[in-house]
Amino acid sequence: TDHCIPLTDECALGDGDGVDTGFSLCLDNKVWECGADGSWSWSGCAADCGWYVAVDLCENGQCVQCPAGCLQDDQCDPGAHCDDACVPNVEDGQQCDEDTDCVSGHCQNDFCCAAGDCCLLPLDCPQQYAAAPVCDDLVGCLGHRQDPVCLSNMCGSTVVDDDSACTGDAPADECGFYPSVYCNAEQDQQAPVCLDSCDSDDVCDFGTHCDDAICVLDLGQGEVCDENSDCVGELCHVGRCCKEACTTDGCLTGECDENGDCASHTTGHQNCEVCQACGGDGQCAGQTVDGANATTLGCTQGDEGCRYCDSGQCKVYTSGQHGCPANHACNAQGACYQQLPATVVVCFGSYPQNAWVSSYCPAGYQHDYHVCGANGIGSYQYGPYSQDKYLQSGGHCSCCCNCNSVCVQCKLN
Repeated sequence: TDHCIPLTDECALGDGDGVDTGFSLCLDNKVWECGADGSWSWSGCAADCGWYVAVDLCENGQCVQCPAGCLQDDQCDPGAHCDDACVPNVEDGQQCDEDTDCVSGHCQNDFCCAAGDCCLLPLDCPQQYAAAPVCDDLVGCLGHRQDPVCLSNMCGSTVVDDDSACTGDAPADECGFYPSVYCNAEQDQQAPVCLDSCDSDDVCDFGTHCDDAICVLDLGQGEVCDENSDCVGELCHVGRCCKEACTTDGCLTGECDENGDCASHTTGHQNCEVCQACGGDGQCAGQTVDGANATTLGCTQGDEGCRYCDSGQCKVYTSGQHGCPANHACNAQGACYQQLPATVVVCFGSYPQNAWVSSYCPAGYQHDYHVCGANGIGSYQYGPYSQDKYLQSGGHCSCCCNCNSVCVQCKLN
């Protein structure tokens, strides 16, 4: 008021100049106004301005007004920031576009938080906080995945049980001789369980079979079996796993050996051809034997005492005793015939003229026949003995004569 001097209806400045009523001026950041009574009054310019920086300034006789907008954060109060207008800083989890927007002073991923990637919900977090399911234990069909979490408005990861990566691409357990078991790609799985018993071969793996309710490995060639399915080659023949069904042809036994091959006899006639027997190689081969041995080999010609095998051929002896009983010999038909004990006689007068006399004699005598002459002297003849000629002689004793026509033995045919 020291500066406003009353002068009629005007105010005067301290320097003597008058001012109109209502005139205002700035002094010490106060607005001084000349009143109607010619005295000065003042009002302070201090203003809080909300989130704007407080104003306490007088210009041109007026208090400077609070701003209606801003261009930068320093135009705002502490705890506020410029976003076209001064607005309060936001708490964690609220959206932002720069660090100064946040109470925490950290803005990332479009949200405020204390540090790192910020979020309001897990789905706000970047992809790196998630990971696809992984199968950790194929046998147990157990796995996990990684999911994002938003804790204290900060992104993180957590491990979640998830078995869906355990699929049926590979067996969880091969189960030995039983069928393999597999995972099923479900999110929540239990470990698959192997079978431990069987009621048929169908339950067992390929190459195995069910035996006494247990799956066992198929048997190799030559091993003892009781059914075809027991064997690798699917052939169980006469109690053994065989490479082929064995016959009894020739020397074959009809069974197989410990190697799965058809077994053979190495001795005996078995099913060989006549006069053949099995050799060490299990093959039929021609034999040279006589008598009962020839009979065993199927030779049936003549009497047993006269028959023989000659390198696989059945034949008969036509002379000599061979296998005939005592006082018997083989004739032309291979039959044994009886002979009387030898009696030494002379030919003269012994037989009627023209009688046929057998020429069969023991070793050392002529094996032909003679015809008795009128004087009893035998006439030497060539040619084989003929039983018919003997019968024509009337059944007389046949005389065996030497080259001098002397009858040295007499015996009945």
